[in-house]
Amino acid sequence: MYKRVYLAGDNHSCWQKELQAQARAAELAISFRCPHKQSASGSVNAEPARQMAGARCVAAVNDALLREAELIVVRFDSDSDHHHALAAAGQAIVQGKSMVVLHEKALADKLASISRVATAVAGDMEQLLSILDAWSNNKAIDNN
Repeated sequence: MYKRVYLAGDNHSCWQKELQAQARAAELAISFRCPHKQSASGSVNAEPARQMAGARCVAAVNDALLREAELIVVRFDSDSDHHHALAAAGQAIVQGKSMVVLHEKALADKLASISRVATAVAGDMEQLLSILDAWSNNKAIDNN
């Protein structure tokens, strides 16, 4: 049985595809979901009401994907804006979802509050894959 994981934050890099490829190679029983983005076709020239309707539809899809997930992975990157990642983390907290935070060590102080409420924190993709492997197999993780 595949477990559902929602990948949020840092939409400007290829971390989501990289993680999915590595998880497939490791044969993890995980089904990944990523945030949908509004279609660029015609949206720039569309009237504001149409743009708003499109944005609301995308938000509804993303909310449903996050709600259906069993685990939320939120990535914070030093090069990108964090408001989408923070919003996803907030939703995960409010919905009582398990959440793994992925960020560089340089961001540890900035993200201390989010890290405290996370189920786990990973500093790189290797640590994240280890956490996902343990979680998908219901293994206990001992970081001591």
